[in-house]
Amino acid sequence: MKSVAILELGLMDQMVPLVGGYLEAYANRDPWLRQSYRIEKLWESARVDQELLLKRLVDCDADIYALSCYVWNTGLIKALLPQLRALKPEAQYILGGPQVMDQAPRILLPETANVTICNGEGETTFADYLRELTESKPDLHKVGGLSFIADGTVVTTDKRQRLTSIDDIPSPFLTGLFRGQYRMSILETNRGCPFHCSFCYWGAATNDRVYSFDRDRVRDEIAWIAKQGIPFMFLADANWGMRTLDVEQTRHIAECRKQYLCPQTVFYSAAKNSPDRVCEIVEILDSAGILAAQPISLQTQDDHTLQVISRENIKKDAYARVQKRLAERHISSFTEVIWPLPGETLTTYTTGVASVCRAAGHTNTIISYPHLLLVNTPMHRQREALGLVTKGIGDGRCESELIISTATASYDDYLDGLRFYFATLLAYNSRGLRNLMAYLDAGNRASYERVLSEFGEYCRANVDRSPLFRYIEDESIAGLEAARYNNFGAVMHYALWQHRSDFQDLLCDFVASRSYCADREARLVFELDRVLLPFIYSTPTRQKSNRPFDLLSVTAKPERNISISVPEDLRALAATILAPYGGINQSTARSYSIDHVRHQFPHWPAKGMQQNADYCYAMLLRIERITPVCYESDSPAAALGARTEESALGRML
Repeated sequence: MKSVAILELGLMDQMVPLVGGYLEAYANRDPWLRQSYRIEKLWESARVDQELLLKRLVDCDADIYALSCYVWNTGLIKALLPQLRALKPEAQYILGGPQVMDQAPRILLPETANVTICNGEGETTFADYLRELTESKPDLHKVGGLSFIADGTVVTTDKRQRLTSIDDIPSPFLTGLFRGQYRMSILETNRGCPFHCSFCYWGAATNDRVYSFDRDRVRDEIAWIAKQGIPFMFLADANWGMRTLDVEQTRHIAECRKQYLCPQTVFYSAAKNSPDRVCEIVEILDSAGILAAQPISLQTQDDHTLQVISRENIKKDAYARVQKRLAERHISSFTEVIWPLPGETLTTYTTGVASVCRAAGHTNTIISYPHLLLVNTPMHRQREALGLVTKGIGDGRCESELIISTATASYDDYLDGLRFYFATLLAYNSRGLRNLMAYLDAGNRASYERVLSEFGEYCRANVDRSPLFRYIEDESIAGLEAARYNNFGAVMHYALWQHRSDFQDLLCDFVASRSYCADREARLVFELDRVLLPFIYSTPTRQKSNRPFDLLSVTAKPERNISISVPEDLRALAATILAPYGGINQSTARSYSIDHVRHQFPHWPAKGMQQNADYCYAMLLRIERITPVCYESDSPAAALGARTEESALGRML
């Protein structure tokens, strides 16, 4: 019996090896393959030490190594492969995944005759590949969907059609193929995407047809995950909420949570054209006590850019309706944009972000993703026509091309766009100037665009005064750390915890330097922003601002409770600002209590910056979990549901 080692390198430890599970389950349908091969599934974090990983693979002593390649791990795999081949020269190697499919000419070399690439969906191709290797004289020309070296040149066999009945793949969950201790499970209920966004691999890879797994099979898999006590679930469908069945399956997830206490956190990519359905989904999860937030993918607000990238967005009135509904129910949402997209200019980008600020609800944050140019996407094939300039990023483990300019946005525009977003991250997402900006914009005193642009320049001009601003300018922007998914979490860690007093003092100085903030009303709104600034950890911080309050009378109580008194002539304005934070009933209330004890978890120095940044990023997406609640001082806090809660997210991170 020959041995096969299937390696997956993911972004998180202890994930269910779903790719390996599918490959093994499908191969096991064939009795000949089941008796010919012993399959071992390996999962490691992409951060794993390369030498330790190499040793583990060699110790497997496999005859065949199957390596799953994605943008975040292909650099590591390409560095590892020559070392592994040198130590195991008689073994066969097959690479699969979106980063290598149809990329044989740039990956395979004449000397890599024992390396094969799987092009497209893997289950059928991998089983046929294994079956051919059992022959006395294997001939890979007979196997569709492969690329390999023959007689010193690259050979690519006929394209293989996708599985139209994906239930032909037995469930690795339900057939006993997962036996480890896991803390994250990936669940796939369908395959495919009906959209053709040119920056995205999903639709390009699946040719837009969506095929679904059986309803009852999926329900059984959800129950299996819950019974195993796996706290994190990632729904791998391209558009969760696109089908009415997704609502039904979400209810089943919620029922399992109540019965088995898991999953405790659910991640998913929401359908963009089913606003009412996706609202219902996140409400179901929230009601079950599952930590979730509603993603809303806009990518851009510019109509021309949408045409360039072959995308249609959620209708603006539907977007506003979703935001209002989620805010009323105190459910977090996050609006996703990308910078820089081809066709987008610095002006259209900043205007678009400002329009999101204007339309979004109280519980929303804005996430501006870096634009990575992915292979096997339409945009990758259009890179010259679109004037895309890229830069390789990462520590060699990933294989990422970061777009740093386009035909419509220069490199300087790119940098200024980043500064604008980091200003948004601090002033809007962290709530540093959230209410003040809304007040100024609504009163036509200063637009969101103006305040955020000026604050971005202020951050740049004060890097020598602030470790926070220095980290943003030197590490996040110049050092390209902004391309890391948890960089925004690191900024939140510094702003709301490690350099909290420094951040607050600089906000005070910025506001004092703006003429449009000089009137009494604007000063009151900013002082309310100061007392409402969230705490991201439950661990007490020694970082406390000593700047005085001019209008509010402020008293700090134990457990992060703050009492404020408001001047009589400003009480109506204060009630309007504080209303979204709790049950404010009287427009003439004199004093309020602000309770900052919400769903925060401790800061863990022993975990290191990476895992604390992961946690802070999770809280950024779920800002309602740490936003304080406010109530009139003569009303009980319990009436507002002020509470603390512990969940798997805090314990695990």
